[in-house]
Amino acid sequence: MTLTGCGGTATKAAATVTEASGTVSERRGTVAERRGTVTPFGTATERRETVTPVVATPAGAQAGTAAAEDALLRRVLRGAWPALPALAVGSVAICAAGALTVLLAAGISPVSTLLAAVLIGPFAAALASVVQRVAEEGSAGVRDWVASVRRFGAFGIGACLFPALLAALFQVALFAWQRTGSTLLLPSVAVSGAAALTALLGLLAVLHLRSRDPGLRGIALWRTALALVLLRPVGFVATGCLAGLGLWACVGITASLLLLVPGPVALLAAAATGTAIEAHRRR
Repeated sequence: MTLTGCGGTATKAAATVTEASGTVSERRGTVAERRGTVTPFGTATERRETVTPVVATPAGAQAGTAAAEDALLRRVLRGAWPALPALAVGSVAICAAGALTVLLAAGISPVSTLLAAVLIGPFAAALASVVQRVAEEGSAGVRDWVASVRRFGAFGIGACLFPALLAALFQVALFAWQRTGSTLLLPSVAVSGAAALTALLGLLAVLHLRSRDPGLRGIALWRTALALVLLRPVGFVATGCLAGLGLWACVGITASLLLLVPGPVALLAAAATGTAIEAHRRR
């Protein structure tokens, strides 16, 4: 009886061990399942899939640039009408300075080019500052233009003298080539002409960059302006074409049209500079 009881007890113990081993097997299975969720890199793959859409794509960057440029253009167009008195005063001042240049040094010559830079430069810088204020804040007045003349007058002379000097060198080289007919002067004509044209396009950005960021000066200012011109050349070339078309209309049709040239040119230059800056930020 005792042995039988012991045998029954042993059988129960064996059953208990079997149940325990089954429990351990289930636990191992659970651990295996948990490891299965980790080791096959399924979790990492899922995490990568959830993180990837957050990363900015080129299409998203282009959409952000387009939205910023559209907002800038809307501010410029909407602010042009409230700022019309300031634009008119600035245009009249530039035309008066141009007329004084023609009276003092008639014709196209190195002297008249340098004189025009000295006389027109302060008012051109002031008009660019007013238009830049329109692009940033949406409005500007005549008082803003007067303050800009005092603040940026000397800077306008210096900024306009640089491309004017290059244009004067181009005129000298062209005159020498026309007088002599020497092919050795053609490289000088080409280099000076290209440098003058590049500087004129850069001047459109320089005048607006200085009023936008007064900390930019000297070589850094011109380097930044030329970088913007190279980044978005179409807007600056269009601005130069508009200015040339206006001058042609003044000479070929009537000089009264000259009053309508500086304002639109300054607005288009501000838009070209602003869109180039937004494109540079999104790169």
